[in-house]
Amino acid sequence: MSFIEEIGESIGGVAFGIGALIAAPFVTKAARPVAKELIKGGIYLSDKAKEYIAESGEELADLVAEARSEMEAGAKKAGSKAGGKSATST
Repeated sequence: MSFIEEIGESIGGVAFGIGALIAAPFVTKAARPVAKELIKGGIYLSDKAKEYIAESGEELADLVAEARSEMEAGAKKAGSKAGGKSATST
């Protein structure tokens, strides 16, 4: 690559950089409402996910409590059957 071509590429890069700096405030102002809407959507989804997880946790806790209750009731029933029989000695 010749020296002139390198200077041309450097000038092009600098021009692109200057153009980006000039356009940035306009692009930023235009993109800001879109970015805010995306953030709002993310917050909404996050809140809904937290609610769903909390509800699922409550349902799971209820199921565990019911299962324990049934296990205890079954154990008491089995205990009363075993305790009611008398052992005979010979």
